[in-house]
Amino acid sequence: MSYQNIEVKTFKEVGNNGVLVYFSKTENYALISIPAWNWCYLWDYSISDEQLKQGCIKALSDPLFPENAEQLTERFYEYLLENK
Repeated sequence: MSYQNIEVKTFKEVGNNGVLVYFSKTENYALISIPAWNWCYLWDYSISDEQLKQGCIKALSDPLFPENAEQLTERFYEYLLENK
């Protein structure tokens, strides 16, 4: 059985109270998690960016207001583009 190495990075200063966001990445996907909110989202690179953004906004709309969910999703997207 073969295992992939998964790199975990921390993205700090999310929101006004410094909630920590963790990115676990492989070649094919990134798992974004916010343990303090008991929240995560799988960003699968084989799916279009627009579909992923809409899914992430929808997933973030539970712990956040829709406007804030859009802003945070855009920050995630920019971070993933820079660190792909």
